[in-house]
Amino acid sequence: MNEDSVLALRQALRMQAARRSPDELLQRMGYGRVNEQRRARLVRVLDDDMLGVDDGEFDFRFDSLGFVRALCDALDLPVDMVEQGLSDLQQAVARRHAHSPSMFVDTGFKRKNEPVFVLAAMESKRWISFERSFRDLSAIRQICVAGERARAHFEIHAGILPLWGVIQRYVFFYAPDVTLYLDTQGQVVDNGPAATINSSRLSINGRLINCDQVLD
Repeated sequence: MNEDSVLALRQALRMQAARRSPDELLQRMGYGRVNEQRRARLVRVLDDDMLGVDDGEFDFRFDSLGFVRALCDALDLPVDMVEQGLSDLQQAVARRHAHSPSMFVDTGFKRKNEPVFVLAAMESKRWISFERSFRDLSAIRQICVAGERARAHFEIHAGILPLWGVIQRYVFFYAPDVTLYLDTQGQVVDNGPAATINSSRLSINGRLINCDQVLD
């Protein structure tokens, strides 16, 4: 996602919308009758970093994308800005649905006589999930943030997961074809395809990653 174009569109929408009443805006968008549901939708869209494009909402007049486009038209925003911003937002939505990054907490567990229902009930404890907005970060920033999460998780649990045992490492599935292995301090120590580890340096597709700089 081109964050600059999306940020520019989001800021322009919020700035211009603040100069008009919600009812006036909705009427300019083509709603003949304004009600609380439509006012609430307008507020949600303006508050959302993705401008509601990923919500899948439809009110029998506009779907998510159509609502934002009508709002842009009602505010007379520049066409080039609108088209570029919406295009990048749609690409970001597609990426969100294409892959959901996740991280496995590896304790090297081997089952002995634990009941299956107990293992099933505790399975979620072995996974660290990420919020939807995490998928919009660049690949480099995702890796660095995942390292922070791994380190914090290890500290919170004092290195031990009940039932599963002592935490040995974290396995980060950040792309369909790329898996990274992090130690208990969140440092990348091994890799799958497309990632290369040389000493303490990490590169992805040939690009050197410095998490200290990325997270500053």
